[in-house]
This record gives sequence, structure tokens and C-alpha cells, in this order.
Amino acid sequence: MERLRSAPQIDYLSADLASPLAMEHFDLTDVPHPDDSFDAIVCSHVLEHVPDDRAAMRELRRILRPDGWAIVQVPIDYERAETLEDPAIRSPAERERAYWQADHMRLYANDFPDRLREEGLDVTVDGYLRTLPAEEIERFGLISLEDIYVCRKGD
Repeated sequence: MERLRSAPQIDYLSADLASPLAMEHFDLTDVPHPDDSFDAIVCSHVLEHVPDDRAAMRELRRILRPDGWAIVQVPIDYERAETLEDPAIRSPAERERAYWQADHMRLYANDFPDRLREEGLDVTVDGYLRTLPAEEIERFGLISLEDIYVCRKGD
């Protein structure tokens, strides 16, 4: 965060619903910025916490400039074909068991890129992390089997 804030060539903005570290606080389903506002967006491990993730995906598309890009990361169970999302799963204990964490609303699966595409984003799935040596994965706190989802504004 500090590196990005201090880079003179980058106009950096951080946002979160409640974190005191964020520069702005807002709901990702209702972003208070005009259409086509951002050249680049990093949305890392956020959508699984958002009740209406589809609305958030549409907002990402709306605020992304036509030539911009977004990296969208979520926890994914690569053993599952379809995202698990059940409104009957409500208690923190049930959510932790089903979705891996008590504050998650769903557990994404291999259909994640399709969900992004359905909301108007063009998606490239990049397996770059799998090419890195184990020491770099550890040094940067990465998840070696996690794909990178690069999104652009669809037509």
C-alpha cells in the first residue's frame, strides 16, 4: 500500500467497507465513482464476502475504463465444478464448514470465470503463479495453485 501511494506515476486509491486502513469506505455493489473511472483495479479476496457478488462484478465493469484491466481473486475450490451458494447456510459455524470461513457468503469453484463473463467482463485465466519457484511463493505470501483472473470491460 505504501509503495503504491508513494509512486509518483500512480494515482492510488484504496477502498474497503470498514477497514481503517482504507482511503475510502463504500459498498462494492454501489461504488461512488463515475463510469469509466479506473485504469486498473485489484479486487483481492473480496467478492466471497459480498452478499450480491453479481452486483459487485457489474460495478467493477462499470467503473473500469474501456482500456483498463482488473485482477479479481477469490478463494476457489478447484475440486468443484460449480460455486456453492446456499441461503440456508447462515450460522458462522455452517459457513466456515461449507465456505472455508465464517464470514464468506459462498465458495467459488471452476465456474468463477463464467460468473465474471456473465456480468460483462472478458476474462483471461493466468496460471503464472504455478511457474514461480517455491521460495518466491513463500517470500511474497502467494498461493501457488491460485489462478490470476485478469478482467477487461466486455463489449
